[in-house]
Parts: sequence; C-alpha cells; structure tokens
Amino acid sequence: MMGTITCLKQTALHSTMGGSDKLYILQLQRIDTPGAAVEYVAQFYYGARGGGLSLAEKGRGSSERNADNEFDKQEKAKRRKGYNDYVIPPTGIPGMPAGSPVFGGPAAVSAPPSPVPSPAPARGLIAMLAEVLEEDDLEAKLMDPNWVCQRKFDGERVPVSMRRSAMVATNRDGVTRGMSSVVESKLKTLFTQPDFSDDRHTQVDGEQLRDDRYVVYDVTTLRDNDVCGMPYYERYASLEVLFAECPGIIVAETAWTEEEKRAMVARARAEDWEGLIFREVSAGYVNGRTRVLLKFKLWATATCRVLGVNPTKRSIQVAVRELDGNETFAGNVTVPVNQDVPEPDALVEVRYLYETEGGMLTQPTLLEVRTDVHEADLRSSLRPCPPEKRSKPVAVPGAATPAAAGEPVAVLDDI
Repeated sequence: MMGTITCLKQTALHSTMGGSDKLYILQLQRIDTPGAAVEYVAQFYYGARGGGLSLAEKGRGSSERNADNEFDKQEKAKRRKGYNDYVIPPTGIPGMPAGSPVFGGPAAVSAPPSPVPSPAPARGLIAMLAEVLEEDDLEAKLMDPNWVCQRKFDGERVPVSMRRSAMVATNRDGVTRGMSSVVESKLKTLFTQPDFSDDRHTQVDGEQLRDDRYVVYDVTTLRDNDVCGMPYYERYASLEVLFAECPGIIVAETAWTEEEKRAMVARARAEDWEGLIFREVSAGYVNGRTRVLLKFKLWATATCRVLGVNPTKRSIQVAVRELDGNETFAGNVTVPVNQDVPEPDALVEVRYLYETEGGMLTQPTLLEVRTDVHEADLRSSLRPCPPEKRSKPVAVPGAATPAAAGEPVAVLDDI
C-alpha cells in the first residue's frame, strides 16, 4: 500500500581512512501508511562516494525514541572509526537510491503510484544471468565456433536505460539503484550523437567496476528498436558502433575463434582473473537464468549471510544455507580497510577457492555487500574440496591393508 517517508533527522559522514573514499548517511525516518500504525526507523545509506549506496536499517517500529537511539549509536560508532562530517554538494548526495527522502524537503512516496507515462522506466531490464560451465565441458566450448569467450570482471551488474531526458541505472533484478557519477558522465557522451534524440530509448547491459570503469556486454534496445531477438554477434557489432566514440566505456573484449579463446583462457589463468563468460553467438537476449550464457570461474564466489562481527578483529562470521533452509557457519572473513564492516544479517559476496571437508571457505575474500539478492547460497552449490586435498588413508609399510585386516581406516588431513 502506498505511503510516505519523511526524513526527520540526517547526518552525512565521510571517511578517507586508509585511502578510502566512503560515505555513510544516517536518517531518522517516519513512515506513514494509510490504515496502518506510524513507524519509525534509523535508515543508513553507505558505500564508496560516487557509486550506488547500499542500505541498512535498525530500530524499525512504533517507537521514535528507539529508532532515534539506534541513529545516535550508529553515528557515534562511525565517528569513532574516523568518519567526519560531509559537506553535501548542491546537486545532492551522490549515489542515493531513487525515491529516498530528502532532509528538509517534501516526504518521499514509499510505493509507486498508478503507472503514468515516463521518459524512463521505474523498473528496468531483468538481466540475463549465466549458468555454470564445469571444467569437464570447457574443451567443447573452446572448439565450438558457435560460442565466444569474454572476461568475467569482479564488478556490479548495472544495466542502464538512456535517453537525453533521463538515465536510469538498475540492478540485475531491474530495480532502480544508484550509479557512479563518473560512469554516468562517460555514458552521457553518447548524447552528442545527432540521432540520439530525447524520445529514442537505448538500453545496455554491463558491469560497473570499483575503479569507475564500465564494461558493456550487450544491448537490448537500440534507438527505440528492440534488438533482443537478434543474434549476439549482431548485437555486439551494434555495441562497437555505438561506443566507437565514447571514451572511458569498455566494450567487452571477445575471443571469437578457437585460437583466440584458448589464448584468453591462458591469460585468465596466468593473470588470476576471476573467471570467464561464454556466450552462444546465435542466441537472442534472454531475461533471467539461461544456458545460452555460461560462467567459468577460476575463483569461486558465494553469497553469504553475516552472522556477526568479531569484536577483537576486523572480520565477520558468515553462513550459507542448507537444504532445510537453516543457515550454518562457513568461516570468518577479513574486512578490507577500504570497506565498511557489514552489518549483522547483511548478505555479502565472498570469493574463495573451495569448501573444505569441514565446511569452511578456503582463502575467503570479502568482495561487497549484496542488495540485489534475498538469501544466502546453498551449501550444496559451493565448489567442493579437490580430490588431492581430501582426507585419505595413511599407508603403513608392511601392515595389512584395512580391507584385508578388517580394521578401520586411519585418516590424515593433508589440507
């Protein structure tokens, strides 16, 4: 049901500790929904300055005092960590999600009104998501001329809808999100093209990297023409023309021949890439999960739930989901100095090598907080411990084998 959100109090903080450039915006909000009791919440927006800010909240309920206390506690905690006051530019706080209330301004609508014509959609592209390509199937894709290979970057999926009158970034589920101001300015160089008019819509699918680069992989609408049904090789050719004079935007490097694909795989292994993407070149664009797009990971990644923050170390405890729905401990993950410590119960993306036999993630690295997913990954989906790292029998020279002697097997963990 539609309601309004009013920002009653706000503090804007900024941190440059350890070479970082991070914002933390705190708001005390009042939520008015027709037919329901008034609610209050301490709402927090955080992330790298210039990028889309993530959300967290505390103290939601009928008590304004409780929400205000949570606001004050969080502000004190951030100031102890080196955050200082941030001077908000005249254009507003960069990276705030669309529809966020503005302190001192009118209340924001908390749910969309009845649909009305708009120059840019409130909900955008449901992104094409890759299935997993296993190592045993890699050789077949390298030899198949109907499949091409691209680098899998460690960034955020950000499809972008563009008209001169509006530019809207979304997450992979089509929900509007913030966007790096640097990337936005680079994309706006497209508007200098004479046939890029206000009423002609173009939508691309790409990835925003942490260093303010944008890698574009695909196009679904080109100057008001739906191109989803075109084969990928034609859509890719359109991208090369579209971004030929758009400096700072990377059209994904693509290996087309078997020789090029093998060379790219060799580079990926030598340069420690996260992985590779394989695309079926004759296929159209598909919304959601599909087998015409495959990901081959050199490193594995998992979405985990934050169980808690370790009080004496800059690390978090994370969990994954079991088949019965319960979440179980999967290890501790260090939080890099250029990232905020995630809140308990947040979902985070963790890079790792494999799951040990004891159920822990090996060499885990925190990548980012996830706001576009709703649950942790299943443990059954984790990359398993390789055979050479599994427990194995200890051979005792001159002794009978356990099978022959009927004795239990002695085990040595060689991880």
